[in-house]
Amino acid sequence: MASEDKVISIVIVTGKLVGIFFGIAPPTGNDISYQAVHMHRISNDGKIVEHKAIRDDLTFMMQLGIVDPSSIKYEPLFQAWKGFIRSQMSKPPVLNSSADDEATIRSLYFQMIDGWNKGSGDAFAAPFAEDGDLVGFDGTHLKGRKEIASFHQLLLDTFVKGSSLVGKIRNVRFLTPDVAIMHVVGGTIMAGRSDIDPERNSIHTLVVMKESDGKWRIAAFQNTRAQYIGRPDMFNELTEQLRKEL
Repeated sequence: MASEDKVISIVIVTGKLVGIFFGIAPPTGNDISYQAVHMHRISNDGKIVEHKAIRDDLTFMMQLGIVDPSSIKYEPLFQAWKGFIRSQMSKPPVLNSSADDEATIRSLYFQMIDGWNKGSGDAFAAPFAEDGDLVGFDGTHLKGRKEIASFHQLLLDTFVKGSSLVGKIRNVRFLTPDVAIMHVVGGTIMAGRSDIDPERNSIHTLVVMKESDGKWRIAAFQNTRAQYIGRPDMFNELTEQLRKEL
């Protein structure tokens, strides 16, 4: 059955207890038959983005001989299972997020690289949540906006001083109305150069959240070097894509 963005499947599991069941039930030869319910939430692009499942464990345990039919302590479990379908079908569907939200999310990335291009660690870190995470291409894990700002100020004053970034957003996908994931490709122009340094091409994955004040901020950022080992055509193709952003 289906309702809005949810699909619920009711599965009947059957069998016969012919062996020892995980050391807790002897091989009685009893027939086994119980129901399981699976609930999937489907995104607008037809992909499964959430899965929940529950079994009629009370019936299953009774058929195994582990639980007596009069065991009243399992009644709450049985009632919870019976109400699961009703509770899931009655929940309102996740609403489609607005184009304004997506535009705001996209702007966060460009605010970040604009801060880099200005040589400002504070401006680079400003779009992050106060407790945001950043994982660099070398595995460095920075925790919190302050640490992200101070670490990048050091980089911008030394190793990558005078460099600039370009980026191209590939997609933004909403997981919930308040959480989105964004994939970006990025390139670096080192100081004194006018072209992309292909060895620094990267894939950026960002998790963006709308916080309690209603503002979108970057909750997590992952930087991965785009090496495409053994696939030089993809390596060169990405470089050409990024050159168009210069």
